[in-house]
Amino acid sequence: MWRSVAAVAAAAVIAAGGAAAAMQLTRPPDQSQTQRPDVAKAVSPDGRVTAVVDYSPTAWDGTAMRVQVTGIQAGTRCQFWVVGKDGRTSYAGSWTVTNSLYGGKTWYSASSRVASASIHAFTITKGSTLMLQIPAT
Repeated sequence: MWRSVAAVAAAAVIAAGGAAAAMQLTRPPDQSQTQRPDVAKAVSPDGRVTAVVDYSPTAWDGTAMRVQVTGIQAGTRCQFWVVGKDGRTSYAGSWTVTNSLYGGKTWYSASSRVASASIHAFTITKGSTLMLQIPAT
């Protein structure tokens, strides 16, 4: 009797898993997962500070960003800003620069209510000091 119950339970689990897989295969792809991010890059005039910004639209009509910086001393607190095509500046996040582990480079996350199509540039500041401006692509 226990074998019958176990066989029925196993069949139910397999059927449920198959139904879930079929739903995933037939569901239209999520645009935020399939769209490649835009990439903006910049180097400071003295060549010391560099940044790469990967950014893409979000489902809530804003922009998700990942920022990688080099040439800024570990322990420095940075602020990240989005400059819209209308000239308005919006705060998008901050981080403290860390030493990268194992030689890798750290990516810092940020987000903004500004739609990615409306972004003119990004800026990184240390307090009121401009460290780098990165033109949007």
